[in-house]
Amino acid sequence: MGGQTVAAAVDVNLSGVNVSLETGVGANADAAGDSYAEIEDITGSSYGDLLEGDNGNNVIHGGAGGDILYGGGGTDTLFGDAGNDFLFGGDGQDSLYGDDGDDRLFGEGESDTLFGGNGNDVLEAGDAGDTLDGGTGNDILIGGQGGDGYMIYRTSGNDTIYNYDTDSGRDTIIYDSATINYLDLWFEKVGKDLVVSVLDRSASRTDATTTIKDWFTTTTPGDYAAADNFMSMHWSTGVVLPSNS
Repeated sequence: MGGQTVAAAVDVNLSGVNVSLETGVGANADAAGDSYAEIEDITGSSYGDLLEGDNGNNVIHGGAGGDILYGGGGTDTLFGDAGNDFLFGGDGQDSLYGDDGDDRLFGEGESDTLFGGNGNDVLEAGDAGDTLDGGTGNDILIGGQGGDGYMIYRTSGNDTIYNYDTDSGRDTIIYDSATINYLDLWFEKVGKDLVVSVLDRSASRTDATTTIKDWFTTTTPGDYAAADNFMSMHWSTGVVLPSNS
């Protein structure tokens, strides 16, 4: 019986469902009164669902609607699908995909991988070294307690990185070497922030920007003293810029 999927097909009820593999009980709409055993995967409805995994390795799809997904223990894979979703990895090395919509992703325990997808997303790392990829849109990437990696592509939009300087690990901005040459980068001090622009010189435009909050110690123009933020910039093929620690 292990490895089965429960599908919360409740579209006719115009209401989302609550499904918990941890408690083995469903609630709301067609899931009310249902019980689950030896189920590993969940697929939500077209409405706002609350879906929770257990200590196993779960795959959870939110479906359409604004969903809340909890991975629980184990190595989980969470898909927000359409809608503005909240995804919580829980314990274990999890992969979170916000997909469409403006989503909020939380890495929580162990080393997780967070993909924002389309929309303006907020990705927050957890206790270990996580990888944050905002996808397209204007995203907010928040570092956690470990050495986190922030993926930047030419299509990344205008992203903002917070909180990298308060954790215990060395964080890394990783630029996609397949689409970005180091000659395409433009560095600018704005207040205490470092703004790195990815230029398309042939079209005289900026394709993406990354604002790294509080990179500098002062807002004084011409003073480029960097904070002790344990940050370095890499290309996906290797280190090309020194850290400022």
